[in-house]
Amino acid sequence: MAEVFLAAWRRLEEVPADPLPWLLGIARGALSNRRRGAERSSALIARLREVEPTVPVGAEVRTPDGRVLQALGRLAPTDQELLLLVAWEQLNRRQVAEALGTSVGTVAVRLHRARRRLARALNARPAARSHETPESEEVVR
Repeated sequence: MAEVFLAAWRRLEEVPADPLPWLLGIARGALSNRRRGAERSSALIARLREVEPTVPVGAEVRTPDGRVLQALGRLAPTDQELLLLVAWEQLNRRQVAEALGTSVGTVAVRLHRARRRLARALNARPAARSHETPESEEVVR
């Protein structure tokens, strides 16, 4: 409906005396466009499913084990986002700064701190029982 009335508004001077058939024609065209777009999208998704992912020659392929994902999950969302942008999206500091709307220097400091927190989270020993946490262990947020 919104597309139909937007088109009608844009072509207000072309609206005939009996606008219903004209509006129905615009609606029919809008539905056809959506249907064609959905078909193209489905075809693209089908083609992408058939394509094997490519890895650059000489690149080392590693998947994080459960410990890394658990440690990452214990970090603050801002640390998670920063580490994922660098490690998984393979953005450099300038690109991360642009994505986050901050300076490269700020990214460098935040990245250093996030990596330290991740290392601490990875090295943290799980408590013997969930209700007994040794006082000497630092709580990772």
